[in-house]
Amino acid sequence: MMWGDGDWQDHYDIADPARLVTCASLHLSPVYTAEVSINREAGYWRSILNGREIAASPTIEQAKAKVEWRIANELGQIHDSYRALLKRRHLWADAGGHAQAALRHAEPGRYPIVLPYKNCIVGLGDDVCRDYRRRQAMGDYYAGFSETKLKILSPPRHQARNLEPQEDINPTDTAPIFRLRAEGDGLEMVDSRWWFMPRTQHGSYKDFRRDYRTFNARSDKVASSPFFQESYRKRRCLIPADGWYEWTTPETAWKKKTKWVIEPRAGEWFCIAGIWDRAHASDEGEIETFTMITHAAGAFLQKWHDRAPVVLERKDWDRWLDPAAAVDDLVDGESRDLFKVTYHSGPEPTAALKQWAEK
Repeated sequence: MMWGDGDWQDHYDIADPARLVTCASLHLSPVYTAEVSINREAGYWRSILNGREIAASPTIEQAKAKVEWRIANELGQIHDSYRALLKRRHLWADAGGHAQAALRHAEPGRYPIVLPYKNCIVGLGDDVCRDYRRRQAMGDYYAGFSETKLKILSPPRHQARNLEPQEDINPTDTAPIFRLRAEGDGLEMVDSRWWFMPRTQHGSYKDFRRDYRTFNARSDKVASSPFFQESYRKRRCLIPADGWYEWTTPETAWKKKTKWVIEPRAGEWFCIAGIWDRAHASDEGEIETFTMITHAAGAFLQKWHDRAPVVLERKDWDRWLDPAAAVDDLVDGESRDLFKVTYHSGPEPTAALKQWAEK
């Protein structure tokens, strides 16, 4: 462990001949006392820190990792040198003594990027949404915006192209966004790349993506970040979607993850709060890009990630796009309890895991 000599102590049910772990404890006196224990009736593991339950997980390894993440977050023990390793939300890699050496020089108060767990690194970075879904036809969007003050003027309805469904939209993919027209009289739909590059950057788009993970923007930093703040004030957009994806990580790194889709219980499409910009990249020329804003996940979605995309209410679409409007209140706070989580693909989850996911 990176916090002194403390380490997890596994405990067994004495009456159990199979000697299955029923709970594990961690004592980092005098500040932290942690425990993970199984709730056999519900089929999930509880993460408890200083007497308070902070998370529920399908496996003991994930329960331990969430406790360690919380401690790392409070201690600010992170280091950007591992950012390149985070190709997914959870990445396991051999760390040796390098992680602890790096973390000793970490800058306090930064958002945690990595934390060592025994001989591995568990990546728990800012990324919340790196795969979302959009399946509506253009007519659905004309109908949806007919209920708002701002209407879609570009393209005109009779000139609109067919929009093919996009089951998986990943960072760097091109997807439609809605933004205010230059005339300010209505909306235009444009295709944009999902991985924000601000106009202040003039190098290659490829190098920028290697160095900066800007396909998500945190709500508590978007107004002050040098990358995002100007677009947050002047170039806000709506990202149409009908769901996004999360994964449950298996206990062993080489097994495939189970994919879940998060979507509104009502089944309707929605818009995520976004910002866009236009830059000149040395390798791709003029390029328009966007990012989606994330905020704290509500109680239900916290089982999957501590953050969630900012899903705007339809009545707030006009205000979000108005550059003169104050919008901080739209992205602050946490996600509303509007969503359901269902199995999508990958290894078939157990009945207990399905119950844990869907309740």
